[in-house]
Amino acid sequence: MQISNDELREIIRQELIDEGVKDKAAAAAVTVGTELVVSMLSSQDGRDKLAGLLVYLPDFFKRVLCDSGLPKLLEKVSPGKVSFIIPYLSKLCSFSFSMIGAPLYVVAALIRTIGDEEAKVLSNQVKKTAGGTAQPGPEEDPSDEADDIIDAEWEEVSPEPAHAGTAPAGL
Repeated sequence: MQISNDELREIIRQELIDEGVKDKAAAAAVTVGTELVVSMLSSQDGRDKLAGLLVYLPDFFKRVLCDSGLPKLLEKVSPGKVSFIIPYLSKLCSFSFSMIGAPLYVVAALIRTIGDEEAKVLSNQVKKTAGGTAQPGPEEDPSDEADDIIDAEWEEVSPEPAHAGTAPAGL
């Protein structure tokens, strides 16, 4: 099966449009997440909730994966053969998530102790850090950008057309 150049260009154009939509969705998620964090930092109650969320994440993984998921999986894979080692592996798993989550625990403890002035400074830093991401705009059309990219790439890979009216050297 052969695909014409126009069909290939349309396939590439669609893929680039899909990527543009994904990029805009990611940018929107960053914007919403940033606004949520900034909003939570604005009050002591919000800071306590944010700290609780940060602590909850590693604890959730320890509870779901290490305390129940890992033992069930090991018992299913080799019933009875590894039952003596399951408690040790669960402890190791739990310890690993504690180490991975250690920065979150520290940040949560710090967030709980900061005052309103420090929270304002932190909020401004969060906004500045997240400000480097592209903000989605309704006036942007991803197909325009996709067409520009396709045209630029197409020129690089398209074979040079034969020069009409020129004779090979030596004739």
